[in-house]
Amino acid sequence: MKNFKKILLVIILLLSATVHAVEKITIFFPYAASASSTPAMLAVIDEANKMQSSFKFVLEFKPGGNQSISVKAMDQDPRNSLALIAPAYVENYRSKLIDKNNYVPVWSLGDACWAVFTNVGATSTGINSLAGIDELVVGGVGFGNATHLTGIMLGEKYKFNTRYVIFKSNTDALINLVGNNGVNMAIDKIEGFASFKSRNDNLQVLAVSCPNRMTAIPGVKTLKEQGINSPFVFNILIANKYMDDEKRTKIRAVLTLAAERMGADAFMKLSGLIPPQFNKTSQDEYYFKSLLKFELLTIRYEKAIENAKK
Repeated sequence: MKNFKKILLVIILLLSATVHAVEKITIFFPYAASASSTPAMLAVIDEANKMQSSFKFVLEFKPGGNQSISVKAMDQDPRNSLALIAPAYVENYRSKLIDKNNYVPVWSLGDACWAVFTNVGATSTGINSLAGIDELVVGGVGFGNATHLTGIMLGEKYKFNTRYVIFKSNTDALINLVGNNGVNMAIDKIEGFASFKSRNDNLQVLAVSCPNRMTAIPGVKTLKEQGINSPFVFNILIANKYMDDEKRTKIRAVLTLAAERMGADAFMKLSGLIPPQFNKTSQDEYYFKSLLKFELLTIRYEKAIENAKK
């Protein structure tokens, strides 16, 4: 790890010392400006632009289309742009949006760390409290995303029917859950839990999606600890295969060092995300494992949809 960081620093110094025109790199962002991950991405870009003069990073918002709009925008300028994607959408696999032959990982924005909320019962025994119910109504922002998949997995585990309702945001889904407006489960950041809890005493956190428990609620187990293969993975910047390999390596070095200079605490405060891993090999390995996981989850999703039609 130390050697890798030294290499990153050398690359940055070389970039800064070389006299040449600044290259504009557009990062197409698949979420709205108000998205929870926007502040962290903007902060990393700002730091990256301050610390070197080889690249000028610009964030352009391209929300919608299950992230296909941002990827298609990148494909229009494949040598000078990147796109942020979240592998946690099975629709991306159904539509062949994420193609390992055409795109390569550049840098991860971090692991999603969400809380799984429910208003079923008034216990805090984890997902076991769902055992015995007939139906779970899950609120989320898109079919086939991580929230939807979590509901499907819970239904498979405890033999209940899962119904999915679409909202504009995870927070909207949580507000409807707190108000007992036809929703039994929602997933959102842990901030604001105390306020929501004061409005609905039945509100509980069943699990967290992070690889490890959250320091804010250490008594709540992870999905993995409770036997659920968490479908939540990081947002990652990808490049088209036509981007020059050397350029892609330099961009990764710049963004990695920029995030590291921000510090883990500042990064988490801005985004609610676990800071990205800084080791190149582990990032790539994690990325491709995530793709494989979602290829397998897509099969489960398709089966669940078919069973719901019967």
